[in-house]
Amino acid sequence: MLNTKIRTVAFLNNAVSVDLALADLRKRDVDFSATVVILARRVPLPDSDKFANVLVYPSKPSSTILGQIRFLRFYYQAAQLLKVIGMQDAVEAIYIVNNDNLIAAHLIDLAEHAQAVELNVVVEGLMNFQDISAKNREGWRWLLKPLMARLLGFVYRKPAGHLSGAFEDRVNRVISFSEVGLKAPPDKIDVIPYPMAKTTKPTDPGTCLIALTGLAHWMPEEKFKPFAEKFIAWLNAQGFDRVLVKRHPHVTAGYLEEILPPHEEIGIGRSLEQMAASLEAATVIGTCCTALVTLKLIRPDLQCIDYGADYYCEHAYDGDRSVETLLHSAGVKIENYH
Repeated sequence: MLNTKIRTVAFLNNAVSVDLALADLRKRDVDFSATVVILARRVPLPDSDKFANVLVYPSKPSSTILGQIRFLRFYYQAAQLLKVIGMQDAVEAIYIVNNDNLIAAHLIDLAEHAQAVELNVVVEGLMNFQDISAKNREGWRWLLKPLMARLLGFVYRKPAGHLSGAFEDRVNRVISFSEVGLKAPPDKIDVIPYPMAKTTKPTDPGTCLIALTGLAHWMPEEKFKPFAEKFIAWLNAQGFDRVLVKRHPHVTAGYLEEILPPHEEIGIGRSLEQMAASLEAATVIGTCCTALVTLKLIRPDLQCIDYGADYYCEHAYDGDRSVETLLHSAGVKIENYH
């Protein structure tokens, strides 16, 4: 399975965490050939052929109990891979994106039994700037995880505090694109800013880009439907000549997808951060979307608008409005629902 001793293990789950982790690995001149990457989503990984091993999530995630069945092989392979790595006893650094996934929990335990190992939390998006804890996840997950860990060969640890893992005592660093509003101990934060991009084509003020998110999965349907309808009514009132749509790479946008105005879909297989330099839209609009922040940091000339923070914070995040701190700091305009 492995032809070399592994010194670095990275457990990542989206384009932002991949960008940050790779930037940190390169900054530290880490040997990719002695690095294993486990991807908890199907995310493009630059230079994937240079790593010792890359294990990739097999398909789009599921939010149901039965839907987890098709991922058992992936988790079994991950458990066997980590068993071999643990037996080598050569790991120097670990990167994780949360503390509630079975793989991440196992890696935290590995670090706790090897104090010389550096344990890093990598920011994945807006959730790192919100008060996300066990109450924000379905209850069945906390019943199922200990059982699945035993069956698959993982060491299970109940998540402590924020589900990013930033407040785990064992964590050494929290790697982020911004420190403003970040839920993490200040002395552990290590900022790796997104570099500003040079544009390769002019933007069109009459064109907007809608960045779809999975917000519908965190809100009851009876709450999300009027939110989606009012969002589209507001969008239509802006009078854009052309509407582009970038779908979320892993989940649907629910009812919102059914009522979108005539549009063109772009960016299949690419992240908005990767597309930043060549975007045609002068305005980017989303609802609880990390890319609004990262794009504004990469392209300050873009107008980035978050729609309905006052509503979705109330109905999807139990009234926690802390994400607005990051949005404001990055220069994202907040268009309230009410």
